[in-house]
Amino acid sequence: MTRLIKFALTCGALIVALAATACGLATIAAPSETYALTDAIENTLTVEKLAKTLQEKYGVFIQYPTVGTEYGQSSVIFPQTLKTLDAALSTVTPEMVRQVSEYYYDRNGRHLTFTYTSSDLRGPYGYSSSPEVMVGSFDGDTSQIELYIPLQGGQAIATGDNPLTILHEFAHAVQFMLANQIGYARMEQQWNSLMDGAAYGQSPADPKIFITQYAAVDFEEDFAETFSYIYMCNRPGLGFSHRLFDEPDAPNPLGKKAAYIERLIARHFTEINASLENYRKIYSTPASVNKLGVRLSGPHLLFIGMEEPRTVPLMLLTSLDVNEPDLVWLSEIGGWYCQDASGNHLLLFPNGTFGRAGKNVLEDAIAQNLV
Repeated sequence: MTRLIKFALTCGALIVALAATACGLATIAAPSETYALTDAIENTLTVEKLAKTLQEKYGVFIQYPTVGTEYGQSSVIFPQTLKTLDAALSTVTPEMVRQVSEYYYDRNGRHLTFTYTSSDLRGPYGYSSSPEVMVGSFDGDTSQIELYIPLQGGQAIATGDNPLTILHEFAHAVQFMLANQIGYARMEQQWNSLMDGAAYGQSPADPKIFITQYAAVDFEEDFAETFSYIYMCNRPGLGFSHRLFDEPDAPNPLGKKAAYIERLIARHFTEINASLENYRKIYSTPASVNKLGVRLSGPHLLFIGMEEPRTVPLMLLTSLDVNEPDLVWLSEIGGWYCQDASGNHLLLFPNGTFGRAGKNVLEDAIAQNLV
């Protein structure tokens, strides 16, 4: 799946475009069993309590859709949704989020706001038959980060309540704040000077220059992608320090960008030691990890240690002869364990990748009290 991003100085949108798969199957995703609403009142009360806790923790405002009448409103989001928000923001630390939020309050009279919006995220299979879906956006004039989530009970090819989308949009808020302090033109010039003459628009993008393909779109997206991946990829199995240096003590353009963001954080934020400690983990975090007897690596492991994501790739369930109720979420590996109709032991991950475990990792998880 190819992701495209568009961002202006005051407003940005993260857009996911659906690409055809080799087997021609749609990458529509089905709601996970975890998100089956069994008790609307309990769910609403839990969401309200958690939202209040996170608002106080990070100094932000959280909005989410509800259904019902004036006599009783039920939350459309789930506790897991806000737990993912917490997991993502905790990597940059509450201290940094608070300072960014205070900047927007001083500027706009409104703290940084995370707004969840229900939307048809089925792309070409949706009501409007669009090849793209918007999963996140940031507007500097309203202090708002909008995260688009599937309609209640709906299907989707993507969802905005994932850690990378959250931190990507937060990075735009950071960049907008810093650009107003440093000067946009000056900041862009400093950033571009780190590229060793490389230009945007590369396809495929050079992995020693751009952290992802759509980081090669322009300066704003490059900054947001680099920022979000550094903070989210600071756990074993996600490391990419090998991409930051051509040789010891000789950073390449990607390494120079990482160092530049670190300098900006150290210079423009206070009480930032914990945030910088998390940031600097990219220089030592292993690129692979052994979990439950299986060696894992790659950015599809972003949900290690997190709540089960909102959607399960239906394409994989169909092509692998797997039934959704048979999936077991294993936070330890950030993916699902299951068996297909032939009895093969499989691992499925949120971004649509899968691996053949070759063993029943569920038995190990149960033995370790991880399920």
